[in-house]
Amino acid sequence: MAQRGVPPNTASRKNIGMISPDPGTTAFGGVRTSQAVFRSLLAEFKKVRDEQIQLLSKFDEQAWNSSCETVWGPVKLSWVVSKTYQHTAEHTSDILRIALFWDSWL
Repeated sequence: MAQRGVPPNTASRKNIGMISPDPGTTAFGGVRTSQAVFRSLLAEFKKVRDEQIQLLSKFDEQAWNSSCETVWGPVKLSWVVSKTYQHTAEHTSDILRIALFWDSWL
């Protein structure tokens, strides 16, 4: 398995489904998916994320500072929002790494 930031060799890229022989499709997790499906998934992600952001302004000070039980233990809403942002940034970094080095991996 390639380390972060280190391009995998061509054989491993084919094995993990990063390259698709069919134009207009991308192999993702071993499943060929059309670019239209990816665009649809991204549009749905954006819609849901926009709805989440709109909800943030509806919480009062008490809600932001109240703890609730989560998979991470008892945490405040402000922590959950920060964790969501961190998680998005983590995946954005992964996607940008692929985009930046894509040509050198081919």
